[in-house]
Amino acid sequence: MAVDYDLVILGGSLEGRYAAALAARHRRRVALIEPQPQLDPLPLALQTLGYWAQFIQQSQEVSAAHLLTPAQGLNLPQALAWGQAVEQSHAPHLSPGALSALGVDYLVGEAEFFPLPQPAIIVNHRTLRSRRYLLALPSTPQTPPPDLEDPDSTPYLTPQTLWHSDLPPHLLMVGGSPLALSLAQALQRLGKQITLVLPGRLLPSEDPEISQHLHGQLAALGVEIIPQSPISQLRYIPPKKWVQAGNKALCADEIIWATGYSPQTANLHLESVGVTPTDKGIPVNRKLQTSHPQIYAIGNSLGGYPSPHIAQYEATIAVKNALFFPYHSVNYTTVSYQVNLYPPLVRIGLTEKQARGNYGEDLVILKPAFHHDIASLIGNQTRGFSKIILQPKGQILGAHFLSFQGGEIIEALGLAMRQQIPFGQLKEHLPIFNSISSVG
Repeated sequence: MAVDYDLVILGGSLEGRYAAALAARHRRRVALIEPQPQLDPLPLALQTLGYWAQFIQQSQEVSAAHLLTPAQGLNLPQALAWGQAVEQSHAPHLSPGALSALGVDYLVGEAEFFPLPQPAIIVNHRTLRSRRYLLALPSTPQTPPPDLEDPDSTPYLTPQTLWHSDLPPHLLMVGGSPLALSLAQALQRLGKQITLVLPGRLLPSEDPEISQHLHGQLAALGVEIIPQSPISQLRYIPPKKWVQAGNKALCADEIIWATGYSPQTANLHLESVGVTPTDKGIPVNRKLQTSHPQIYAIGNSLGGYPSPHIAQYEATIAVKNALFFPYHSVNYTTVSYQVNLYPPLVRIGLTEKQARGNYGEDLVILKPAFHHDIASLIGNQTRGFSKIILQPKGQILGAHFLSFQGGEIIEALGLAMRQQIPFGQLKEHLPIFNSISSVG
């Protein structure tokens, strides 16, 4: 059967546009389908909110030292508008016009799979047949299970609906995800009183010591944390909103449900082509193939933490496999990612528990303090935690930072991991490591 394209991408995300540009540069026939021409501004709006909340807190600290007058607060519509403006100017080489200039057939519409003899896509009354398909879907914040909600009201906001609300003083946040933590941290700094209810662990995928330090930082800001408290009920009993969290009944002026993200798979009819999404995302193998070998998935489609860096890495692997031979496999151990907190959480490689499980107990654990950095001292940004996990001869297995210096350091460590450079050699080239004892 004749095909129209070498690759059809179901997008709506930045990684979808990146994959389309990459495939077009390989001189292949590519179509990109997005549900709307603008990408979701929520991730950048959250970064904007966190950045300005940190800025306001720092300006208040400077004001306390009688160096500046206090900064004024930032309202939520301004943060959302800022995120939209940044999104429109971000990555102009990936705009619809730029992609069309590369030869990408850019379509806006609601797409769905149709089995036929081979999978096909129907969009805008057109049927598109392709050799391969790539799911690079947008995601939306999760909502509570239907059995928790009050049938007579909607007693909660989500990270998508709060931006045009006049948020009251006391907010109860549900979730231990990066989404919940970044919102809780920013809104507390902007003058709200936040109660953070954790249905499970705080960031359960992270090293426990990082989670403990983050717990302490949030508590030091004034966030009240209710740990290990599964939610069994949500109710609106005027004038307050209520949750049953474990064995506690908690009330607040407003509830924000922020347990994480889910990919937008509804109405795609993936089951008709043998692909069954789960609550956590779309399952794939190490080559990023779904249960149908012609259909690949990346980024938000897979669930987990949204990470543009990892999603771009996945797009590179998936496009190579889809256009050529499915030879390449993902290896996440040398790819860093960042959780947008202030200070940010950055990580690469294994946790200490994972490293001990894979390599035994004979490890070297470093917990360096970078307080000697002049810029950090001037900016009063010395708070945080660092952990580097090594084999006895200095091979780097993982690194975890909750600090403003972590982003730069993690890239150097990632390069050393990929090139198999022992940690001890880094001190010859990077002065920031000079205060750490040699290894190997």
